[in-house]
Formats: sequence, C-alpha cells, structure tokens
Amino acid sequence: MVNRVYACVRESILLKGLEAVFARQTDLVFCGGCVDEATLFDQLPVVGATALLYDVGTADSLPYLTILRRNFPELRIFVLLDTNLYHLSRKVLARGVSGHLSRTATAEELLDSLNGQPLSHPDQNGPPARLTNREKEILRLVSTGKPNRQIARELSISETAVRYHLDQIHGKLRELGHVHVGSKPGQDDEHA
Repeated sequence: MVNRVYACVRESILLKGLEAVFARQTDLVFCGGCVDEATLFDQLPVVGATALLYDVGTADSLPYLTILRRNFPELRIFVLLDTNLYHLSRKVLARGVSGHLSRTATAEELLDSLNGQPLSHPDQNGPPARLTNREKEILRLVSTGKPNRQIARELSISETAVRYHLDQIHGKLRELGHVHVGSKPGQDDEHA
C-alpha cells in the first residue's frame, strides 16, 4: 500500500502543485520532493517513502530508473511522461516501474493510481483499462459535437491534452472491441 510519496519532478511549480494536492489527503503523506536526481538519491533513503513520482524529462532519465529499481526494490515507482515522450513507454515499463501517467493527468487520476487503481499501459496483458473520469467527460463533450478547442476551454486544459485523451479513449475502446482498428472517434472531423 502506498502511503508515503516522494516526488522528483522537473519544475518547482509542479512540485508546489503536488504539495497542494497531497495536503488535502488523509491516507497519503507527501514526504518531500526535489527537481534533480542528485537530491533524489540523497533524500530518498531518509524520507521513508513507499512510492516515488518520477518525472522522465528525456530518454537520458531512463538509466536512473534502473538504478532506482536496484537500490530501492520495495519502492513503487510511478513515472510522469510528457505526451511527446510516450514512445518511451515500453522502455519505462521494462525497468520495473509500477506504471506511468501523463503529465497532463488530473489530480484525481494521480491519486487513483497511487491508491491502486489500474493504470493503462501500451500492450498491457489483462483486462482493458477503464475510462478515467476526465476521459468520460471528454467523451461526453465530443458526443455533443463540440470541437477540441471548445472542449479545452471548458475543461481548462490544452488542445494537446484533449487530443491525448481522445487517443487514450480510442485505445481503450479498441481493446473492448467497440472501435474497429483503423477508425478513431470523430476521425472525419476535428477530433481526429
């Protein structure tokens, strides 16, 4: 069970946001964070973390995952990936992490994953991932015919995040057999 979370993220503003999210939690304790690997390896042995949120900034960060796994085998590692780095997903998962989340994930999605809700992984065996609340919200707005730009404004997220979520929805629906391979939700319009 995850109850003490440490974070190594690339921006101090993200670290402040994580502190605010965890301040409202009763079952999860935020035991600190940093913005670089040197501080991470100094602090991790002393904070008593059971989970780590690790922001993979580039492919150069991947060797650190191997070192973390070797030095802290009991630590659950959750990787934050920018959507333009999703091509690294398989390499990240091959390093024995507990899962990965998009950097555009909502606080709810982050907390769900830390509390043991299944994460979606590319090429994951087992039951298909369920739609997150954010994905359901986007799917509902798409079904009313709203364009990506309007959905982004309504949800206070970027259009890139909308497209990312639509790709995730498509993949999950394809796993369930609700979408034929080669088709995408709204492929003929702006939602593609």
